[in-house]
Order: sequence, then structure tokens, then C-alpha cells
Amino acid sequence: MDDELMDATVRWLSALLDSATVQEIGVSNWWSRAKTALETAAASADTYSQAVSVAARKLQIDTLRQASSAQLLGPGSTEDVISPRLDEWRLLAQRDAVYIVGLVQIQRAARRGKVSPVDLDAQEAML
Repeated sequence: MDDELMDATVRWLSALLDSATVQEIGVSNWWSRAKTALETAAASADTYSQAVSVAARKLQIDTLRQASSAQLLGPGSTEDVISPRLDEWRLLAQRDAVYIVGLVQIQRAARRGKVSPVDLDAQEAML
């Protein structure tokens, strides 16, 4: 597994979810919608910009928040890693969608303080 591409994919999906709203998606659909958005983008996009746009539509995102844009676009963003390796990314995203969503869940829970850093380190070591 390519750690750089996996990390960029986790950051990519998390950045998109930062622009999504529970009011649009619903709590019960949040993670299944995230998985579907990732899979659909990977299956149908021919360019990085299409992948972002397809996933955003699936997540009912009309406009990206500024922080999401900074993570997704421009220098130092996930675009730098994913765009030149789009074919590899598409295979990774389709093959490992459940795993990727799981990593995003762990990362976002840690960011909100729901998982201690020790627990997060232990979970990442197991993955």
C-alpha cells in the first residue's frame, strides 16, 4: 500500500466532509454517503477536478469552505499527490473505500477529541 497516496486520500475525503452538512446528508447517512462519494468519484472522474466535483455533488456540497479549498487545491494540497497519480488513486479508492472511510472516521474523531492520541496511535498501529 502506498502510504502517501492513502494519506492524501484520507485528507481529501475529510476536507470534503468539512464542507458537507448534517442537515443536507443526515446523521444516519453520513458515512455511507462519504463512501459512495469516494467510490463514485473514483469510478467516474477523468481528472482531479472532476473527482472533487463529483464527490461534492454526492455530498450535496454547493460551495467548498475556505479551509476545504486549501486542503484540496493548490500548492501543498491533496491535489499535488493525487492529480499526477489519478489512475492509481482511482484503483485505491475503489478497492479500499471501506478502509479509507474508517481511517477518516478515526482521524475526525481524534480531531474532535473523542479519541485520545494514545488510542489513535494504537488503532493506527493495528491498521
